[in-house]
Amino acid sequence: MTQRNTALLLINPGSGNGDAQLEAGFERLREAGLSWISAQPRDPEQVRALLTQYRWRIDRVIVGGGDGTMN
Repeated sequence: MTQRNTALLLINPGSGNGDAQLEAGFERLREAGLSWISAQPRDPEQVRALLTQYRWRIDRVIVGGGDGTMN
C-alpha cells in the first residue's frame, strides 16, 4: 500500500472569520508535509459527492469552519 499524504480540505465560506487564518492554516499544512485538495461545499450533498470523488486520492479530511460546517 502506498503512503498518501493528501487531505481533502473542506472550507465553509460562510463561516464568520473564515478567511482570517486561512493562509496560516495552509502554512501549517505545508510544514506538516501535507498536500491538499481544497473545496467549498454548499451543502451536505456536495460534501458526500466530494468524498466519493476524491476517496482514492486522499487519506484524511480536514473541515474548516464553525459549528454550522458540521451541522
